[in-house]
Amino acid sequence: MKKRSYELLIANRKYKDTIFRWIFSQIENLLSLYNAVTGKHYQNPEELEIVTLENAIYMGMKNDLAFVLEMGLYLYEHQSTYNPNIPLRDLFYIASEYQKLVDEKSLYSSGIQKIPTPNFLVFYNGTDRDVPDRTELRLSDAFENPMQDPALELKVTMLNINAGHIDDISVIEYFDTTVNPDKKPIIICEHGLSGSKADYQAIAEVFARSGYYVLTPDAYQHGDRTEGDELTVVEAAVVTAGEIDKLLDYCRQLPDVDINRIGMIGFSMGGMVCYYYIANGSYQIDAACIVCSTPDWEELIGNSVAYSKYVHGETRMVLTPWGKNTVNKFIRKHSPKASLLSKSTGTDYLIISGKEDNLMPFTGSVDFYTKMKNNGEDVSILLEEGHGHETTAEDALNIGKFIMEKFVLE
Repeated sequence: MKKRSYELLIANRKYKDTIFRWIFSQIENLLSLYNAVTGKHYQNPEELEIVTLENAIYMGMKNDLAFVLEMGLYLYEHQSTYNPNIPLRDLFYIASEYQKLVDEKSLYSSGIQKIPTPNFLVFYNGTDRDVPDRTELRLSDAFENPMQDPALELKVTMLNINAGHIDDISVIEYFDTTVNPDKKPIIICEHGLSGSKADYQAIAEVFARSGYYVLTPDAYQHGDRTEGDELTVVEAAVVTAGEIDKLLDYCRQLPDVDINRIGMIGFSMGGMVCYYYIANGSYQIDAACIVCSTPDWEELIGNSVAYSKYVHGETRMVLTPWGKNTVNKFIRKHSPKASLLSKSTGTDYLIISGKEDNLMPFTGSVDFYTKMKNNGEDVSILLEEGHGHETTAEDALNIGKFIMEKFVLE
């Protein structure tokens, strides 16, 4: 199982340049990298032939790898500095490769000389935070006289593999490449006030080992995200929900992830994030597990939780009447309950609430459940006697059962 943390990592560049070629010159590792990039599942390393040029340093390519697989010629390169001249360098490189692979005499025969199809890929992990997740560099961009359909073109795909570059959202991915390798359903886990992306590690690992792709992001001003405006719990929920489209846009690019099957899990403030995104987000959420939360934010007015802020590891309160009035206006404007009840979102719900919860009263969840049922929506509720604002091992089991029943894996 793989776990990747998206914080910014700054390592020794010289070390990175040498270690890339050292690690992936081992054919098993290179095959694994190819499978990860393409979403394919080759198991036999003998099908791959490494054909890296040994004299390519004059092109500045000391961290390159070239290989042939399935009649394709692949050039992989690692870069810690953004370089728009990579297509021109790759042109020189691929010409040398073909010169080495092709029998010169065959070029003068009457039959066409078949050659492996070229593919160019760069793995970027420099410190420039403005580099997109995926960039296409073209040789034609360097032409003095640009043409719409140039006689010669070479395209290089550059993947930003940095930790922490998804619009500065700190998030951990959990997935197992050996289980359900084709199209994994997506599960997004949203933590509560004062929590972090690490809160869901145990359940995320269970889902990943079962064949799901799990994202656990830090909410705004939480975990590793210590910069930004001071926001109340409701404001932070709205901002965090507004970032989910960016995470799912990233998921859409992954070859082994099913963007058409998305589930969400949220505790407390994380549940508010889920409700708000389901009401306002761009992607269809098929299943949502909401624990100790409410879609009726107006019932929080007057409750201390509505005026709580979590800033730099400390919980602060809005105390002035003017400040509380501002928060109340924001709550009334953004509460997602009416929107969720006014339309069918196609989301199936499991709602879990403790009857002794003084922070997120269960009454709002019961009212929402009743009205959603009357609307013909698929919604279930578990009201836990003697439980307050907390999660239990039984909750985890119920969440797991709900998600796995909604997203049955083949």
